[in-house]
Amino acid sequence: MNLYKILLLSLVLLLHWERVVAVGPPERALCVNAFTLQRMSETGRVSLGDWRERFEERKRGLGDQFGSWNQPIELEGHTDKVRIVAISADGNRVVSGGSDRSARVWDTDTGRSTVLKEHTSTVNSVAISADGRRVASGCSYGKVCVWDAATGRSTVLKEYTNTIRSVAISADGNRVASGGYDRKVRVWDADTDESTVLEGHTDWVQAVAISADGRRVASGGSDRKVRVWDAATGKSTVLEGHTDWVQAVVMSADGSRIASGGSDGKVCVWDAATGELSVLKGHEKWVWAVAISADGSRIASGGNDKTVRIWDAATGKSTVLKGHTDRVNSVAMSADGRRVVSGGDDETVCVWDTRYIGRDPLSFLDLGEAERKMFAYKKEQEKS
Repeated sequence: MNLYKILLLSLVLLLHWERVVAVGPPERALCVNAFTLQRMSETGRVSLGDWRERFEERKRGLGDQFGSWNQPIELEGHTDKVRIVAISADGNRVVSGGSDRSARVWDTDTGRSTVLKEHTSTVNSVAISADGRRVASGCSYGKVCVWDAATGRSTVLKEYTNTIRSVAISADGNRVASGGYDRKVRVWDADTDESTVLEGHTDWVQAVAISADGRRVASGGSDRKVRVWDAATGKSTVLEGHTDWVQAVVMSADGSRIASGGSDGKVCVWDAATGELSVLKGHEKWVWAVAISADGSRIASGGNDKTVRIWDAATGKSTVLKGHTDRVNSVAMSADGRRVVSGGDDETVCVWDTRYIGRDPLSFLDLGEAERKMFAYKKEQEKS
């Protein structure tokens, strides 16, 4: 290192020491782990979308608790495998369910959760209305519940002898769809407990989705079929593309796209108007979960390969997110596609901020030109 570089580095450190300490190495500046989240939540200042507050917290002595720019925030509380996750349209609430027989509603600003206790078996599915007001859940003992997310009070819509594999809820929370091992799809009025039965699948119904207005329902099953139903008439259109069980299905809020994931490792995306199919390949094993942004432009998926993928629906290109240490059972996405939530057999709920994926961390920092040069020089020295 020549004298000029030494003087430049010394000057930057002297003039900008506080800011450099606050920022830390840029490649380890965005994400907190579960321990840090717990410490920070006590101050009431944690915001998953506000990374500047995390830099300020670093000044307070949290030390090297930050992960990489592509790592999630982990919400810990479940005592067994996390089977399912959902997220409100605004990204402020996350719901999760698992083998510990509980569902949890998480505040994404504080990391705190409310435990919903009604089920006596594994919670296989959860869904949350767009406004975050109502939560629906279904379990292995055939119970479908609707919850007030604020109070935790529940209404049991029905109990069956067959396992409920999937539930979905309309944007206003007034309609709930469910499907399970009885091969039927049911659409419920959440206020009256009345339901309409939709029949057509020839094997287990593994997944259901419902349009924002509650008029259309999509379902996927072990018969390798995806069906799109008119909830009023009971008529359905069959979409074929999978060569093995359909494990997950979603509909974009604007109704333009339907996506599904299956045991064949495929993510299938249909244009709802034309029926045109696009197949997204990248997962090495089963795809257990899919999610879609409101406008259908982004798709998230998770599977047996322990990864979450964020897909561009138009180009078919994907970004791989690695954070789970076991199978990813579920993914969910906020309406704007900014936040992605995933849950897996590692008993962890992960929250990802897609704004930072695959981008240079320096582009997000409010640094002066001298500081940028210092970081750029440091990175070059680390390579050599």
